[in-house]
Amino acid sequence: GPHVGRGVLSLKYTTMSYQRAPPGSSLFVQNLAWATRWQGLKDHFATVANVAHADVKTDEYNRSKGVGVVIMESPEAAQEAIEQLNGSELDGREIEVRLDHFNGSNRGGREGGRERGFRRNQNQYQQRQRHHQHQYQPPSFIQRAYEGEKGTTVFVENLPFRISWQDLKTHFSSAGNVVVADIFRDNQGMSRGIGVVRFDSPEEAEEAVEKFNDTDFWSRTLTVRIDKEADKHRDGVSVHVSNLPFSVNWRDLKDLFRPMGDLLHAEVVELDGRSRGWGLVRFANAEGAEKAIEELDGHTMFDRQIAVRLDRGRGYKDE
Repeated sequence: GPHVGRGVLSLKYTTMSYQRAPPGSSLFVQNLAWATRWQGLKDHFATVANVAHADVKTDEYNRSKGVGVVIMESPEAAQEAIEQLNGSELDGREIEVRLDHFNGSNRGGREGGRERGFRRNQNQYQQRQRHHQHQYQPPSFIQRAYEGEKGTTVFVENLPFRISWQDLKTHFSSAGNVVVADIFRDNQGMSRGIGVVRFDSPEEAEEAVEKFNDTDFWSRTLTVRIDKEADKHRDGVSVHVSNLPFSVNWRDLKDLFRPMGDLLHAEVVELDGRSRGWGLVRFANAEGAEKAIEELDGHTMFDRQIAVRLDRGRGYKDE
């Protein structure tokens, strides 16, 4: 039977119906961010219609190849997804969506054909990916939704495309005090049908899930859940790393800092796709952060001496 993704590291999402999906309902997605997994891919496409299957191709080290496959419920839904989502932004990358001619037809096995297609365009992907390598960061406009206490932010899917953040805030206010509400938009400013709402307390957020999940809003059925991505950003202790060589990306930073402790996240801060020469590394606890400062402050990286200090601005809690 099809594999149903449940775990965090699971690479695909499948419903039973996908094996019967008609030809023309399968999509090939390229230029995915390295950090995008099947969950994010599925959520993005679910803003258009029901998703039967989603997976991200990975290499033998479980690293994303930057391409994926999404099977929609029908050929019409697939066409709609191409129209709405080709060129849209997912995890900071502009994705390309087209029909996957190797799926749902009998040409030499689905996998082989797609992999050949992938290799043919690989150089093109790699050139683009060199300019875009960074891990998922919440877009700056929803940064405020990621502040505050753990468990206070809810993630809302299947929003009507015409509503504003004010409508979202008003609707969710009956569950508690809404601190911030916002809607994810593409680079044309069009709603992606998903949003976030942050409350004063975790209890209010739980109340919002209880009250609004699976309910109708402007004749669409909402999915509402506690935003785990927001909680990941609230966890741990961060160090601020400055004087980085401009060629260093988040992977290099992660490789350098990983031996220091339980590393949760590494990022190089960019402006218009170019490094600004500094970054943040977040550890699960203060021990990792302290070891990083002790061992790597003053460390030479590609002929530059980096500076590492505690970042009290994010996630630092005095014991």
